[in-house]
Amino acid sequence: MDAANALLPTYITALLFFAGFTLRRRDQPVWLRWFGWTDFLMYAWNAMMINEFRGQPGLLGLDGSPILEFYDVVPGPPLGCHMAMLALFGVLFSALAWVGLAFKRLQVR
Repeated sequence: MDAANALLPTYITALLFFAGFTLRRRDQPVWLRWFGWTDFLMYAWNAMMINEFRGQPGLLGLDGSPILEFYDVVPGPPLGCHMAMLALFGVLFSALAWVGLAFKRLQVR
């Protein structure tokens, strides 16, 4: 349990860096960009950005495409692909939690 409490904040911090809102993809080291594709936060961030800014007039009637380009969301997969990946991560995390709980033996105190 102590190892999980130490490793989880490190893992979440790494996810935050590679999601795209702390470090843009173009600012990430080239040899670490693959990590972003394994990051469920990146898919959530991109889905939110696409939903909010693609094809919608923004403040003062301006298009949201410069914002999407700044955060490297465009060009990229459509909104449905991001939502499908989030659903896949949800199923994967649920299956891993089930396996962990099914085979965990509790100690009687």
